[in-house]
Amino acid sequence: MKKIATLALGAGLISSPAFAGGIEGFPSVNRFLFEQGRYVEITGGWADSKTEGTEFGQPTGNVTPSISGLSLAYKQDVGDKWAVAIHGFNSVNYKLLYPTGTGAPSAGTNVRYRGTEVALMARYKFNENFSAFAGVRFEKINDFSGALINPSLSYSLDSEGDFNPGFLVGAAYEIPSIAFRADLTYYSEIDHDLDGVEQLQPLSPSDVTTQLSTPQTVALNVQSAIRGPWGAFGSIRWRNWDDVAVESPVLGGPLAEFAENSVDYQIGVGYLLNPKWYFYGILSRSEPEGGFVGFDYEGGGKGITLGAVHSIGQTRILVDVTYGTLGDVNEPDAGLQIRDVSGTAIRVSLSHNF
Repeated sequence: MKKIATLALGAGLISSPAFAGGIEGFPSVNRFLFEQGRYVEITGGWADSKTEGTEFGQPTGNVTPSISGLSLAYKQDVGDKWAVAIHGFNSVNYKLLYPTGTGAPSAGTNVRYRGTEVALMARYKFNENFSAFAGVRFEKINDFSGALINPSLSYSLDSEGDFNPGFLVGAAYEIPSIAFRADLTYYSEIDHDLDGVEQLQPLSPSDVTTQLSTPQTVALNVQSAIRGPWGAFGSIRWRNWDDVAVESPVLGGPLAEFAENSVDYQIGVGYLLNPKWYFYGILSRSEPEGGFVGFDYEGGGKGITLGAVHSIGQTRILVDVTYGTLGDVNEPDAGLQIRDVSGTAIRVSLSHNF
């Protein structure tokens, strides 16, 4: 039983990617609700990609700067049936920057899209097999801004939004004797009003309010011990990006449209070497891999993750490294061609059960 419990702890820790969907920072998760007793976790992630190509034959330089994020979580049991948790994290983190001095027509163009979410969740256990959970989410768009620069246009926007509410609801089925759990969660969209300053040269700056909705999401997670020290886990996550766009009052049309809905798949295996060390590997796939209209990756994202969890008493330290490819960016009308986009992500997590 000790081996089964440790396998469950390892699979639960690593059921979520460091960065997903091409635009997300840390995805919304509910796994803290299934930890034993009181639980606290802090996780940091960093990702960097190589995105270099040409625009009308001129080199673009690397247009995707590195990004980083932070996630904090706390969970506590309330009696035998109830558990509550709070999770704060960087929900969206996207940067696009065409370096200056390259000769590319869009040199200086940039996009920044950052968001923060706090989720309050509760879980009720009907018995050892079935449970249901729900929660309220509050998300703030910290920054939605950028500049569009080319020989015929110079445009800029600097905006942000307040905290706005959404919700999550889901259910889980467990078989404790084999560390099996399957949980399905629905996350609602969250509507935002962005207030900021918009300018189209040579016109004067103007105050604007525009709307942005972060998309609804459906996520399925499954984990189980399989044989001896081996365990397996997987997930499917769908996000409704296709309905998301930001309208520009000055331009009279969409400033940013998200390319397509995204589906992220993961499958992984873990190996319990001893009570102190747990090793795992994950294969991931994104269809598509994320992006905006006008800068949309083609070919499907693929990734491989290798990591380890080290236990010291009730404390666990997780470290993993992900290498991924995002395909190509091919926008003939904009003269943009970028081949073989690839990136690396590193995640470090420290958790403790009280």
